[in-house]
Amino acid sequence: MITHPTFSLFSLKFQTWGSLFALGATVAFFILIYLANLKKKNPDLIYNIFFLGFLGGIIGARAFYFLAHPHSFSFVDFFYFWQGRYVLFGGIIFSLLLILIYLIYKKQKILEYLNLLIIPVLSAIFFIRLGSFLVLDNIGKITTMPWAIQFLGQKRHPIDAYYLILDAFLIGLSIYLFKKDNPRLFFIILFGLAIGRIIIHFFTTFVSTWDANLNLMFWSLGLIVSLSGIYFQKNKKNI
Repeated sequence: MITHPTFSLFSLKFQTWGSLFALGATVAFFILIYLANLKKKNPDLIYNIFFLGFLGGIIGARAFYFLAHPHSFSFVDFFYFWQGRYVLFGGIIFSLLLILIYLIYKKQKILEYLNLLIIPVLSAIFFIRLGSFLVLDNIGKITTMPWAIQFLGQKRHPIDAYYLILDAFLIGLSIYLFKKDNPRLFFIILFGLAIGRIIIHFFTTFVSTWDANLNLMFWSLGLIVSLSGIYFQKNKKNI
């Protein structure tokens, strides 16, 4: 992250990114509870899933950033979660892993709960991306496009603005598919997210080639997983 801007409220200072992160998590929680009530899901299961997803998302996203940039901050900095420095796919991997283990242990239908999580997760990501946009967290390549942002005297692609547009579109699509009770909701949204992230990848400036390749590899894998899931669900092979 380039800077850690703050804002004041009632003489108290709050970090912009950290505050929007907390707001996103809170919004996601209440949306999840609302959707779970619509689907008449066990509240205890939902609370546990949210806790595991939240915990896994933070630790996984933070750990992947730490592994990809081991020299950019100290071990102590790892625990300053409110400062940002996260890798989205790291959070997705670890939170999904914890949730899958829990659902298998509880002998639940995995895809039903993954479909239930899509709208809350995208909503949380939207607020987190808004925080990243406000603090210029992700910098794009140099461009002459009229919507470019100024950074260190150069016009660059507003990467986080692209992410916000992608997330807003996927939230709208997921709400539509949820209302239609589409069983392929999770895989369709994962497909859209992977396609969008791969496209944005080519406009993004990365810290290292390793970082860029890891990002592209993960979302390419997400594309394969989503297409496989859509195919199997289309052929009514329940997960």
